[in-house]
Amino acid sequence: MRATHPWIVALVLATGLIGCRQQPAGVLSAPADLSGIAGWKGADVNAPDAFRFVVMSDRTGGHEPGAWARAVEQVNRLKPDFVMCVGDLIEGYTPDADIARAQWEEFDALTARLDAPFFHTAGNHDVEHGATRQVYAARTAHGGRTYYSFDFRRCHFVVLDSTAIINAVQEVADAQWAWLDRDLAAARGARHTFLFFHHPIMAGPDWDRLRKRLDPDRATLFTGHRHKLSYDREDGIPYYILGPTGTGGGNVAREIGGFRMFAHVAVSAGTPTVALVPVGEVLPPNFISRALPKRIRAMQDTVRLSAVTRAGGTVTMDIANTTDVAGTYTLTWTAAQGWFPDGPPLAETLTVGAGGSARRSWRVSPPAAGGPAPTLKVDYRLAYEDKTGGGSRTLSLPVATEMSATRLSKIILDGKLDDWSAVKPLAADAKWQVRDNPDAWTGPADCTLAVRAGYDNDALYLAVDVTDDLLVADDKDTWYRDGIEVFWDPRGDGDRDGAFAGTCRQLMIPVPAEGEPLRVNARPADEAMVAAIRTACHKRRDGYTFELAIPYKAIAKDFRPAAGSTLRLEIFANDRDAGEKKKATTCTVLSADSDAGKNTAGYAIVTFK
Repeated sequence: MRATHPWIVALVLATGLIGCRQQPAGVLSAPADLSGIAGWKGADVNAPDAFRFVVMSDRTGGHEPGAWARAVEQVNRLKPDFVMCVGDLIEGYTPDADIARAQWEEFDALTARLDAPFFHTAGNHDVEHGATRQVYAARTAHGGRTYYSFDFRRCHFVVLDSTAIINAVQEVADAQWAWLDRDLAAARGARHTFLFFHHPIMAGPDWDRLRKRLDPDRATLFTGHRHKLSYDREDGIPYYILGPTGTGGGNVAREIGGFRMFAHVAVSAGTPTVALVPVGEVLPPNFISRALPKRIRAMQDTVRLSAVTRAGGTVTMDIANTTDVAGTYTLTWTAAQGWFPDGPPLAETLTVGAGGSARRSWRVSPPAAGGPAPTLKVDYRLAYEDKTGGGSRTLSLPVATEMSATRLSKIILDGKLDDWSAVKPLAADAKWQVRDNPDAWTGPADCTLAVRAGYDNDALYLAVDVTDDLLVADDKDTWYRDGIEVFWDPRGDGDRDGAFAGTCRQLMIPVPAEGEPLRVNARPADEAMVAAIRTACHKRRDGYTFELAIPYKAIAKDFRPAAGSTLRLEIFANDRDAGEKKKATTCTVLSADSDAGKNTAGYAIVTFK
């Protein structure tokens, strides 16, 4: 590396080209100073006296209720210094002054929500009749005139009454032209002149009369009336015909300017930069708010179904709304014939208040031949701030299989079933017991599951015998290779709420490939527990067998079964067949469904004999 000359370093630091220079406390930076502070020069830094204003357009000629209010809300988000308009603010066209006043009161109430000063411009709807013209002149503070001007930061703003020109209201028009000559002469030194009037006047003697008074390099014109946006330079002068801000029928033909909008104008050193803003596209900070999704996610897991056994009984649904707003829950059961004595219950919608709860119960009688359990679809919705959202979740009725754990004298863990002849297996060998892509299951030879359970003074023993016509053990992803999953919930009936939490555990044990050691993965991760569990695997042509010895201390700290005590247990056989792995992997389930990693209610009930 070449040496760096000290004088170069000193020069770089002095010019502020490395990093950002620190300003003394309390010093206010002008826009131009920011380039040096940032170490980056902007191409066109704003002048210290830069400002912004908005130009709103037609509200009437068929105003849409609420459209102007929405525009006002969006203009406020841009924080302009003031707001101009191009007229047509009330429906007008009435000889009744009281009606005109009422319309202005409605408009003023909406526009009063602006955070910036609002400047009126007369449109034909505002002043077309004598009564409406008189009401307008009396309500605007310009000495009874319908035209006026003002200056702001060395720029000149002119508001004209184009209706008087178009309709040849000669007394007003003549006075306005004479006034305009004096006004523009007095403002000859302005950096820029902005003109606002309603009708697009771009030809004929009136246009000639107007353009001769303007410097094309220092003037910009805004009009409306046509309810369609367009722009061009007329005789060199930038000339905007704005689309409507609050009329109905907006946003229907954007490509030809037929949409609701307003103009945002930034002025720096007398030079305007105009941005045309469609109403509805100035997004609030909470447009994509995490607040609503957080509450929706909280609703997802607040519905629980209690389990029944194959003998039937009462299933109870509990809703616990843990959010801080009310939610609605629509319940829809789907069931094969025979599960409910009188057929599936009718759909029902419940409203549960913030922090509230609700409960419903139903009698069920599982068919003797088994079959898919009924499902409860829960559609949930809530509103938060100004947004509404929701989702749906389908819950399978937890139907807990019952099985026994036989007391054993001796088990040799070799992956074979020679020591298990006295223990009756519990099988999962029907299509309705296949979850996750059940249509990929081709029959009992494809994948079945038989589980035996035993115990002694120290451990729970499991023999999991899987029939599988094609072993796939070469995928790095445990979920997409053949193997088993074992779940348990050791909590007592009084502590079990159906959620996979606390002392609940999950083991994932893939069938090892040739030369690969047998490995066990645990959720939550627990190396000490995994090290305490002994396993063996035996592969054969038509499947494989796992044997497990799970010490009681690995199940739970104080777990110590006695005759008559129970443990909730679930076991899966994951079967990967040929084809795209996500579509070709099925899950044969011992007891309930493949949601065992979240919901323990349907785990098999293992009774220690």
